[in-house]
Amino acid sequence: MLRWLGLLSGLLAAGSVHAENGYDAWLRYAPLEADVSRQYRESLPAVVTRRLCCRE
Repeated sequence: MLRWLGLLSGLLAAGSVHAENGYDAWLRYAPLEADVSRQYRESLPAVVTRRLCCRE
């Protein structure tokens, strides 16, 4: 009887477990505060260029 009770409780617990695939993980990041976000945006350059290497 105890074995069946353990098996039943294990199956019930396994049915309620929610597996996560990571697709929505980015939604859990807390947004930056307004002043931190502003400082970050101001530190970025307005134009980004790519430097190509010279061929010899």
